[in-house]
Amino acid sequence: MRTFPITIWALILLLTTVSAQAQAPTTQPTGLGVARAEELRKLVNSFMFSVIYVGDDYRVCHSLVLSVPALPTVLRSTTDVGMEAANISQAQAGKLIDYLLAQGLLDRADRLTAGPIPGITDVHPQYILSLSGTYWESLGWGPPMLQRLDSLRRVMDGEAAKKMDLLLSHLAGQREAWQKQAATQPAATPIAFDTYSGYFVSNKFEPDAPASFVVIADQKTFDTIFGIAAVMGDQSHRLPADAFESKIVVAVIKRGKAVTQFTVEHVAQHDAILTVHYSTRQTPSDSADFACPLIISVSKGTYTAAQFVEDAKTVKKIDLKPAPSAP
Repeated sequence: MRTFPITIWALILLLTTVSAQAQAPTTQPTGLGVARAEELRKLVNSFMFSVIYVGDDYRVCHSLVLSVPALPTVLRSTTDVGMEAANISQAQAGKLIDYLLAQGLLDRADRLTAGPIPGITDVHPQYILSLSGTYWESLGWGPPMLQRLDSLRRVMDGEAAKKMDLLLSHLAGQREAWQKQAATQPAATPIAFDTYSGYFVSNKFEPDAPASFVVIADQKTFDTIFGIAAVMGDQSHRLPADAFESKIVVAVIKRGKAVTQFTVEHVAQHDAILTVHYSTRQTPSDSADFACPLIISVSKGTYTAAQFVEDAKTVKKIDLKPAPSAP
């Protein structure tokens, strides 16, 4: 891993340390996002908002730190090393908190601890949003990331808006490249899908693989990979008995010392390629290994390949023999 004049992990540690003296006591009110927003408002005098670039082109793709308290010396006048920074008012901080609550980020965000974030490396470029050294979420890399940054810009004013404009200006070339790429690609057709739960992964199926990607066209194959995990009061949504008469199953399995939660963003078809876009969130565990599945179904079609896009990155492509469409 290369070294920065200000390393990403040193920056995250700094932001965590700056806010650590003012951490609110942990409470368990209803509405996680609302509770977190209230926590941030109570500590607004120590509020810090960061959009941190992780990747190789840190001199081109800048990071941003907005702070209510006086900025640490190390974050002042750092444009030459890819960092934009400014002080903001408590009113501006309140606008950002309200916006992030309305967008659901405060419900989704993970808690930030000092040191590297699990699963985040500089191998794949991305932006990370951090709040007061306490909460974080990956914004990914690609057009959706730009849309989120553009949306954040609209709730900023004054010096904060100027600094965000500078960050976005450094992404202008990448924005143009993505726009040209989109213009040359055929429009994708949204595909209806359903997700299922209440299954465990067979310990005989690729047990040593950190991740598995499968496309299943029949019940027998499905049953060799997945079994029913019945529990008391079970209300899991499972495949109907006749599912494979008209559908295929596309599945991802993540293994390791972490519980992986999946969110399917959308499923689409273009050029006969079925593409599943999804995001992941991992909760590390020191005591156990897990095999966590994402199981979805789509209608049969003449697909030539299935492509898996995880956290805005293409991680797998499986060539398929086109199956006949359902009658």
